[in-house]
Amino acid sequence: MRIRTLCCALLVLLLAISGAAATDMPQSSDPADTGFMFPNGLTWDAVVEDMCLIEGIANEQDYLLQETNGNAEYWIPYMPDANDPAGMYYIFHADQLACMGIDYGLYAEAEAQMIADELTAEYGDPVGPVDEQIVAMFNAYKAEAFPADILYTSAGWSAAGGTAIYFMNVYNESYVFYVNPDRLFAAGPAE
Repeated sequence: MRIRTLCCALLVLLLAISGAAATDMPQSSDPADTGFMFPNGLTWDAVVEDMCLIEGIANEQDYLLQETNGNAEYWIPYMPDANDPAGMYYIFHADQLACMGIDYGLYAEAEAQMIADELTAEYGDPVGPVDEQIVAMFNAYKAEAFPADILYTSAGWSAAGGTAIYFMNVYNESYVFYVNPDRLFAAGPAE
């Protein structure tokens, strides 16, 4: 009995010490400092060469590139099977990954709900309405305005260190975007 009491007291002391040490550590708000990992294994530290490697890009004909407002948007089309994405978006600002998007292509409402349910299982309950944030995200790197009234469904989550995750369904096409807001909005509104 004395050994059990001693072990419990030692455990409480260790937890108290480790809790105090953890609260003294600086907490980063930059997603790049958190070790956040995208579903494909990339992190916020990825550069264009990393994107090409993970996507199997051998030459410039494997992607479409659009440069707007200091941002470089790469669209990589896939030849999807029934349950695979139709393509990927990567947006770099000042050679730093600022946004990664998955285009799931045409999906029925039940399939779109399945994507949202998977995100909820991974990141917890969605955070409030996100239509305004999605519009701001697109307007940050697109020259043409993005109308909010085309959003059929949208939801958002917060992940490690401030990574914003947005799910949306536009004209029965489903998309998920992982955003580093500080980087994406660094250039100001697109012109």
